[in-house]
Amino acid sequence: MITTQTRPPKNLAIMLDSETTGLNANKNHVLEIALRVVNHDSGEILCSYDSVIRLSKDEWAQAHPKALEVNGFTWQDVTEKGKDRKEVAFEITQLFKKHEISRRNAYFLCQNPSFDCPFFAQILSEDEQGANQFPYHWLDLASMVFALERKEIVKGERENISYYLSKDSIAERYGIPPEEKPHKAMNGVDHLLKIYEKVIGFRNKS
Repeated sequence: MITTQTRPPKNLAIMLDSETTGLNANKNHVLEIALRVVNHDSGEILCSYDSVIRLSKDEWAQAHPKALEVNGFTWQDVTEKGKDRKEVAFEITQLFKKHEISRRNAYFLCQNPSFDCPFFAQILSEDEQGANQFPYHWLDLASMVFALERKEIVKGERENISYYLSKDSIAERYGIPPEEKPHKAMNGVDHLLKIYEKVIGFRNKS
């Protein structure tokens, strides 16, 4: 599903989350991708995209049971709601072209890019991303929170730093409820956005 509002300015965060059949992108597969393109100054959501991705029976057979327990996906979900990866790649590429989203004006923001980035590459390879001028910076919320808390220690405003940097752990420290379960990609994006707004904030949010 694609939703759009207005033409974006030159300061965009592509907040992205994915659900997968496991933790290893070399043998597991992306099940769902979701993103919201957010004005980094105002917090306005400029456009959104989410889709379930169809898998083959062989790909589904490699799914780790724990991963499916976390995200709640079933074979029926994948077959009835899923789109072909090439179709999803085309839709995301067209969305970025329509709004002139590129490495010149945007970056990806995730909780854990080392997880999401290789699974995103199952949809659009690194070569395809490069050919379409997709943003190449992948930033992570956990490092932002770690840096802020470390700075507070240096300034004498905090005694200890927490090394629990899961999204739910960060949310708890800042008084935000945990992500809804079972995990879905757009819920993850919205949870990420809520935490980012509380911890970092937007300069010109009305």
